[in-house]
Amino acid sequence: MNSESDTASRGTGRRIMLAVGAIVVVLSGAIGWLVGSNGAVAISEAAVLGTNLTIPVTPAAVAFYGLVVSTALLSLLFGLVEFASRAEANNAR
Repeated sequence: MNSESDTASRGTGRRIMLAVGAIVVVLSGAIGWLVGSNGAVAISEAAVLGTNLTIPVTPAAVAFYGLVVSTALLSLLFGLVEFASRAEANNAR
């Protein structure tokens, strides 16, 4: 028995989480751009998470790496929250 205010508040929470996620992704790209701009002076390549995979230290490459990693992590976290929310709703029935 959902009221109209319950439905509206659920949609609002989702929009807020998506907005926060978008802001985090944009900030990750901007910070990556700054790191790539300043780090290119010292090194030409950087290892990714201590593996043999390397990326060039240029503003665009580091910004893209930041965008991809933050998008992947946030997608995973938001997916887990969605899964938990649906599981809880199914158990409440």
